[in-house]
Amino acid sequence: MPKISLNLYGPVEGQPGHSHIIGQPTAQEVFVQLEQHLESVGYLPDDYFSLDRDWQNGVKIPADADIVCTADYGGSEGVYLNVALRWHDDAGNPHTKHFAEETSMSNCKVTAICNQKGGVTKTTTTANLGVGLALQGESCITAYSPNALQGI
Repeated sequence: MPKISLNLYGPVEGQPGHSHIIGQPTAQEVFVQLEQHLESVGYLPDDYFSLDRDWQNGVKIPADADIVCTADYGGSEGVYLNVALRWHDDAGNPHTKHFAEETSMSNCKVTAICNQKGGVTKTTTTANLGVGLALQGESCITAYSPNALQGI
């Protein structure tokens, strides 16, 4: 599966086979790649999926940005996919900005591994469940609690 590129690359003159960053794509170009990627893994939302209006009209993606996708459970409304971009400005200040509209995904199953006691292999079970599903050809989003990965 191709990686979603947040940089535009061009050839290095006089060095065949080498490339360098020549700029940033527009948000619309990245959104199209993201939409195609979500569709290819079966996560394209059923209801609607649209680029946030702040990113329209040729706005460029910030340099060194990352795409962050999170799934939220909305009770009776189903599961929602939130997409944001994260980056640091020239002064090193972090920024997070909403990228795509929240969207319902009705064909999803949500499984929670819960226990208030620590050290009962919740993180290990979640990671292994994700690997097992992937080995069976299933698509899954795995989320951990904020403290889950401290010891890894």
